[in-house]
Amino acid sequence: MTLTGLPIFIEEILFAAIIIFVTTLIYKFLINQNEIRELKEKLKEKQAKTKELQKTNPEEAKRIMTETLKLSNKQFRMTMKPMMISLILIIIVLPFLAEMYGDKIVTLENNKGSLTLDEKTYDLELTEEKLILENTECKIPCNDQAIGDYKWDINLEGENSVKFSRIVVLLPFSLPFFGNDFGWLFWYILTSLILNSLFRRILGVEI
Repeated sequence: MTLTGLPIFIEEILFAAIIIFVTTLIYKFLINQNEIRELKEKLKEKQAKTKELQKTNPEEAKRIMTETLKLSNKQFRMTMKPMMISLILIIIVLPFLAEMYGDKIVTLENNKGSLTLDEKTYDLELTEEKLILENTECKIPCNDQAIGDYKWDINLEGENSVKFSRIVVLLPFSLPFFGNDFGWLFWYILTSLILNSLFRRILGVEI
């Protein structure tokens, strides 16, 4: 059961939206937006000029490159404070999300163990790489296995443990390197990147 009663993928979007909105506001109010825009324009101009002069006037290009580095350092110093505050916020929040949506590790004793989800306990037994869970069984690795209200990818973790990886998003097709399902962390990163770009555009924030 999720905190809001909504599907996990929607609830994660809401959490990501709140976190990204707050961090975007931090950048907006801790960085002089007019100054950072002017700085970025100057950097863009100097980088273009350096590229133009590299073949015709290497000495001038080198001088402009030194100025560009100074401007880049200034930009970094301007973003340092909001970046650190945002990082601290994310470090605080991520373990909370991991606890709610993350993997479950069951340690086996004599090839038996129990998995607790939403205050319900499921007994499990491992026999010759076959997992028996309540009245169902599957050969490990088990993919898209329904347990309770969720689907899981199930794999062995070492010799005496079984890892249950919660599926947050299940795709109707398979992606190269990613397969057809996303866990909580990948989904959080993906939605955060999209929302970060969206909120920066809406609030007119330069970083």
